[in-house]
Amino acid sequence: MEYFTYLDDGRVDETQRTSPLWVIPKDLCTRCGACHVICPPNVIRFDDHDFPHIESEGCIDCGLCVKVCPGIDFDMKALHEQMYGAEYQPQKMSGTFRKAYLGHATRPGVRQEGAAGGVVTQLLIALVKQGLVDGAVVVGPNPDDPALPRPYIARTEAEIRAAAQSKYTTVPNTKVLRDLKGTNERFAFVGVACQVHGLRKLEQLNKRLHDRAFLTIGLACRGTLEKEAIQDLVDVNGIQMQDLKQVSHRGGPFPGKFQAHFKTGAVRDLHHFEYKDGAYNMMLRMYLPDRCHLCPDYSAEFSDITCSDMWLRGRDGKYLHPKGSTLILCRTEKGEQVIEALRQAGELALEPVEPRTVDKAYAHLRRERKMISYLRISQRLRQGRRAPDYGVDAAAQVTHMSWSDRLYEFTYRMSFLFANRPRARRMMLRFFFSPVGVALIFLKIKSKQWRGALKARVKARQGA
Repeated sequence: MEYFTYLDDGRVDETQRTSPLWVIPKDLCTRCGACHVICPPNVIRFDDHDFPHIESEGCIDCGLCVKVCPGIDFDMKALHEQMYGAEYQPQKMSGTFRKAYLGHATRPGVRQEGAAGGVVTQLLIALVKQGLVDGAVVVGPNPDDPALPRPYIARTEAEIRAAAQSKYTTVPNTKVLRDLKGTNERFAFVGVACQVHGLRKLEQLNKRLHDRAFLTIGLACRGTLEKEAIQDLVDVNGIQMQDLKQVSHRGGPFPGKFQAHFKTGAVRDLHHFEYKDGAYNMMLRMYLPDRCHLCPDYSAEFSDITCSDMWLRGRDGKYLHPKGSTLILCRTEKGEQVIEALRQAGELALEPVEPRTVDKAYAHLRRERKMISYLRISQRLRQGRRAPDYGVDAAAQVTHMSWSDRLYEFTYRMSFLFANRPRARRMMLRFFFSPVGVALIFLKIKSKQWRGALKARVKARQGA
C-alpha cells in the first residue's frame, strides 16, 4: 500500500482518504509517540518499526500531530530560557543543572537489577509508594516480541522492577500517555531526550497533562538501535527467536551484557566482553537510526532529573565505579527536592559531584553528539532538505571546526559504511563475533584502558 506524507501534502485530500499517511517524513521522525497522544479521533497507528501513520479515513485534519512533533522542531533556546531563566549554551554537553550526585540504590536487589546503580528504579518505587504519582511511564519486556521492548505504565513495585535496566532499541514510550486520558492520575515519565521533547510539547498544548506530569526523568542517550540489531545478534548466535522469553541489554554484573533469556529459564550471554565496548559501540555503527544523527541533546537537558552511567577511568585504566553508580543531574527545584528526600530517607546513597567532573564524564562525546549533529543539520539545509529546527543556528555551531574535528567527522561518517545495508550488517556482525573479531575487540578495549589510564595519570600530575 502506498503511503503519503501529511507534512508534505499539508492537508488530507479527499482522494487520499483511503490511504494511510505518514505523520511526517520518516527521516525526521524520532518515533517518540507524542502524535498518538494528541490525536483527537485516535487514528494514528504504528508500523512494525514504530513509525506513526494516519488512518486517513478518520482524520479530521486538525494538524495537532504535526504541532506536537519534536522531530520537526523543538525550540531548545526558548524552552531553556523558560525553564531555567538563563541563556542556552548549545555546545554544553550537560546542560543546566542545580546539583550533581553520584549514587546508587541502597536496596541490594534494586541496585543489582539496574543498569548502573538502580537509582531510577528506586526513585519510581518511592514515588508510587508515597502516593506522589499513580504510575510511571517505563519500558519493559514485551511478551509478544523478545527483540522489541514495550512501553507501559507501571503502577506497582513489581511492574517498576520488571522495567529495570537500559534498553537500546527504539520504543515510542510517550504514546502510552494516551492511556491516562480521562483520568486524574499523576505520573512520572522516564525517557531519552527526544521523548522528553515530545512530552514538553504535549504539555504546551495540554495544560491538564502538564499539571499531572509530576516528574520527568531523562536518560542520557548516545543513540538507539533499530530492532534488527537484536534480531541479528540473536541470529548470529544460532538462537531461534521463538525460544526466547526476552533479551536483556545490560544483564549480569556491571556494566552488563546483552543476554538471551530462554523460555526454559536458561540465560546465555550474546557476546564475550561487556556490553558497551564489546557490542553496543560496534552495533551502533550499523543499526543507528538516521534521525539520531540530527539530535544534539545527549543529556536530556529538559528533564527534571537526568541519570546516566559514569564511564570515567582511574589510573589503572579500569572504570572508577565497577559496581555501578548513577550520575544524577538535578535540573529543576522539584528534581532536587525529590532526590534530597530519598537521600534523607536512606533509599539512595549519594556523594556530591563537581560540575567539572560532570564535564569530564561527558567530554568524550562532545564531537559526536554536538558538533556532528549541528553539522549534519546545516548540511541538509544547504542541500535544500528538511532538517529539525532546534532554535539554534546550526551552521554557526560548526563555523570554527578544527582540522582534527574535521578528521574526526570524516572517520565517524565512514564508520557507518554498512548502515542501512541489511546483508552487510549481518556479515559484519558475524565477523565481529568470530575469533578474529573477538581478538580485535579485545585489543580495542585494552587500548581504551591504556588511554584512560594515561589521561588519569596526566590529570593527577597536573592536580599535584
